[in-house]
Amino acid sequence: MSEGAQMAGHLRAAFARRGEDSARARASRRAAPPVAAVLGSARSDGNTRALVDAVFPRASAARVIDLNDLAIGPYDYAHRHEADDFLPLLRSLAQARAVVFATPVYWYSMSGRMKTFFDRLTDATGPHKPLGRALAGRRAFALVTSASEEAPPGFETPFAETARYFAMRWGGMLHVRFGEDRRLAPEAQVRAAAFADRIARALREDAA
Repeated sequence: MSEGAQMAGHLRAAFARRGEDSARARASRRAAPPVAAVLGSARSDGNTRALVDAVFPRASAARVIDLNDLAIGPYDYAHRHEADDFLPLLRSLAQARAVVFATPVYWYSMSGRMKTFFDRLTDATGPHKPLGRALAGRRAFALVTSASEEAPPGFETPFAETARYFAMRWGGMLHVRFGEDRRLAPEAQVRAAAFADRIARALREDAA
């Protein structure tokens, strides 16, 4: 066999493997839940998780990523935490069709865990800019819980503006009040179902 024929054979084999890898990747994306819900509560089984479960009662609808299970260091200019779980998490979010940020209200703002995650998004504007660009076009929403009737003024702003910065499509925020009994009131259950419908409609529009 000539050297040219051998080279052609190697190229055909390489392209065939690449096609198989791409097919497996597409199949994996189809099998994965379309929504990634990032849970930022200090309590993994608290009110915020209850709201997430009310919006996504079926496990096939959303994959819940609990920040308590991950090691994510604070942002620093020397990028000393690049070996932690932040970059793998960001790659995972880029594979979802929608990202839902779920947090309680802590001292009139998002939780500390969620704020650390948002601060680390700065890495996606510098040394890992391609990861930030990979978020473009994804839907983004927020689920918020507190003991008050309404979220603090301006609470939605960092979520909405961060989504827009990364060219994600902001879909809005649902805030729900939990009482001392830690139960989701019937009215709140109706609102959770309506918000779930909003997310589902957005995903159907994207697929059309």
